[in-house]
Amino acid sequence: MEIDDLRTKARNIQNFKITREIQEFLNSSDFDAKISSEIQILEQTIAKEAENHANNVQATHVHLQELIDQVEKLRKENDGLDQQLGEINVSVNERDHIHEIKAEEHMAAKTRGRMHLILQRSRLIELAKVQAQEIAILRAEVERLRMRTFPALVQIEH
Repeated sequence: MEIDDLRTKARNIQNFKITREIQEFLNSSDFDAKISSEIQILEQTIAKEAENHANNVQATHVHLQELIDQVEKLRKENDGLDQQLGEINVSVNERDHIHEIKAEEHMAAKTRGRMHLILQRSRLIELAKVQAQEIAILRAEVERLRMRTFPALVQIEH
């Protein structure tokens, strides 16, 4: 049994995976000093990374503040432009209203002018009709007077 146990131990030792760390521990005479050195280097690296992180955070805060200031400036500018836009809209609406009023007045004046021309034409047509009737009456009167002046010529023919 002992032989089997020893063979099993030998097989376990052969199958045992030795990592680099274990190899360094086995080969190194002052392994603790080496570990201390690595720990010190890692601590320095961590300190540098912390410092770099703090610098990056500070730069990010400065950039963020610049962006906040820029946003505030643009917001104020937009407020001013909104106010100008409102004033311009009021001015445009007033001009449109004035234009509409002038257009209505112009149309009303045109309409009154047309109505005046139509009324004048209608009066002239009525006057022409009355004068035509008067001319017909006057012709009839002239014919009657002519008959009265020259009655003998009409009776001789009998």
